Amino acid sequence: MFCPICGKENPEGSTFCAGCGKPLSAPTAPAPAPAAAPVAPQQPAPQQYAAPQQQYAAPAAAAPAKKSAILPFGDFFKSLFTAALKPVTGASDEAKKYDLIGNSLILSGIVVGILTIANFLLYMLRTTIYQNWPRNFGDAFVRVVRNFFGSLFDYALMTFGFAAIMLLIGLIIKEKWSFSRLLAICSMAVFPSEAVRILIVRFFTSVPVNSDTTWYYTMLKYFPISTVLSAAATIYAFILLYEGVTRETKLEGNKKGFVVALAWVALEFVSHYIGLIY
Repeated sequence: MFCPICGKENPEGSTFCAGCGKPLSAPTAPAPAPAAAPVAPQQPAPQQYAAPQQQYAAPAAAAPAKKSAILPFGDFFKSLFTAALKPVTGASDEAKKYDLIGNSLILSGIVVGILTIANFLLYMLRTTIYQNWPRNFGDAFVRVVRNFFGSLFDYALMTFGFAAIMLLIGLIIKEKWSFSRLLAICSMAVFPSEAVRILIVRFFTSVPVNSDTTWYYTMLKYFPISTVLSAAATIYAFILLYEGVTRETKLEGNKKGFVVALAWVALEFVSHYIGLIY
């Protein structure tokens, strides 16, 4: 072994150097390499399990009740008066509310019902005033029933019949029109004219004329007010129908007048010959 100070060679195992006397240190063994830390065995990752889905879906919240499309009862009478006061645009404007057939049926039912009852009551009044009742109860009952259902059929034909004829004409000329709106227009056109005809025209003819009422007899003779009012009511109804139907169907030119006139003539023809039955 050699002295690290002076470099003299000394016997193996010497404690001090023979040359310089310095203590000799034992050769240091190389420091052992640090042991590697044991590697922990890798744990398998916990397996992810999907939560089981519910077999039955939770009950859905109840949907709010759908608002009825039926118009309030007062709106039907409002439509009748609006159309009567605005003969040019009233019926066509009001018809836009009647896309639902249920509303048109209610409107036509109101019109037919009011006119039928009014005409029936006036018939009862006239028959009582003129004492024209049959002596047989069965004959009187048959006459009353016949008058009531005859009036009902007439007014139903004026509304439903005209709308059906217009719809048929539309199919012939390849036009698609709304039966619901046509029925509403016909009902609004029929009501004011027939109301005037029942409540005013027929009322004048219901009052008996005798020698004691000379002034009244003279007025009816030289100024037939019932005839004038009846003609005016018919013309007014035709104007309402003409304007309402042509605006709804959007017919133009000569076609619109031809279609409405054809429907009117067809209605009068049907009502006349069917009326012969009763």
